[in-house]
Amino acid sequence: MQTCYLAVDIGASSGRHIIGTVEHGVMALHEVYRFENRLIEKNGHLCWDMEGLVQNVIEGLKAAHDAGYTPTTVGIDTWAVDFLLLDADGTLSGTPLLTAMAAPPPCGRNWNPFCRLQNFTPVPASNTSRSTRFTNCVP
Repeated sequence: MQTCYLAVDIGASSGRHIIGTVEHGVMALHEVYRFENRLIEKNGHLCWDMEGLVQNVIEGLKAAHDAGYTPTTVGIDTWAVDFLLLDADGTLSGTPLLTAMAAPPPCGRNWNPFCRLQNFTPVPASNTSRSTRFTNCVP
């Protein structure tokens, strides 16, 4: 069986699953699944459809399998500006709002998205990343 890798690219309006292989010393990419990434409205706010995203990632994994691929690894890349918080059990805590459309919150100009959390400190994903503000939250 040929070694292959699966990349899931989730953009602001669509996503796709790409299989990567090496054929005769040359990298080959094969799109096996594509889906729409849509916004939904909840409580007067535009939000990411997390249930739809999860379902589409699963459907793309099935499509790769149905096309005869068994990926060695799977990587998922997203737009990296918005975020969601998980509780200690890994359950979604709150609604993942579309921050590009959100009005400035009442806590001021130097708003930190974590300002409403108590006893938490935002931690940068890395000291070299400029695209992701904060992805980890530690007590």
